[in-house]
Amino acid sequence: MTHMSKIKKNVNMFMTSLRGSRLVSDDKGKFVEYEVRCEMRVETIENKYEYKTSSTIDLFSMKRSKIYHWSVWRRFNNFRDLNNKLRTVYTERMRNVEFPSKHATTFNKLSSHFIEKRKKELSEYWLSVRESLPPIENFSLKDDLNNPFNAFLEIGDMLSEDPMQSLSRRDLNLQDEFKVSSGIDTLKLIFS
Repeated sequence: MTHMSKIKKNVNMFMTSLRGSRLVSDDKGKFVEYEVRCEMRVETIENKYEYKTSSTIDLFSMKRSKIYHWSVWRRFNNFRDLNNKLRTVYTERMRNVEFPSKHATTFNKLSSHFIEKRKKELSEYWLSVRESLPPIENFSLKDDLNNPFNAFLEIGDMLSEDPMQSLSRRDLNLQDEFKVSSGIDTLKLIFS
């Protein structure tokens, strides 16, 4: 009796938005970080083939979906660095996307008024980026983890073998759905 299995991962849905901001202090001073909230549904289909005899094959398929919710916190400079990288990789797609001004002449960049204004500008920029880039649902997950956008959002951590370990430092909620089928329904799933 021989067993074979084939696993396929797909991102069925990806959403992201700028949600919040926070004032952070370290030994160099105070600065603002902006929250990028993400939601991703990853579907894994595992097809198992069991060869019983030369003329009998049992096919089993297990479909598993995980929905991940997480946030990353980034400074304005991180967004600017991402913008520069995206313009290098996606020159044509990013042509009409405008990055917010640095506001170099603003004196109190820690005021609530300035933080809200910058958050609004970054939100508009973020929406333009998402509309300009290819959808994450169409990315080849294995090949595209080095994409600047995916790295910025730490999407590679979502696809690791043990997401709870790799994401222990972040806000993460995980939901699982399992579907197991066999027989005729499996054939439809495998060959559709």
